[in-house]
Amino acid sequence: MSRREMEEVTGVSQYNLKNYEILGRMIPGETLLLILNHPRFRKYSDWVMFNQTNAATGQIAPPLSLDGFFDSEGDQVSTETNQKSPR
Repeated sequence: MSRREMEEVTGVSQYNLKNYEILGRMIPGETLLLILNHPRFRKYSDWVMFNQTNAATGQIAPPLSLDGFFDSEGDQVSTETNQKSPR
């Protein structure tokens, strides 16, 4: 999803999204709520907030996340901890 599309969906400006994504600026709580309250992203809220998933309640990690995993959403039915790949 492009920053422009993300802005259209969440209302968070492209400029701010770039600051969070590229420059590593902290995301304010209000902004995080805007993103995670959107139906498209609600399923990632546990992963974003607690670095955990709960497939039983629909909480998953994205197919390709920055934590070193690469799984398809269909493979993410388990909530067991996997070893992360080295960076």
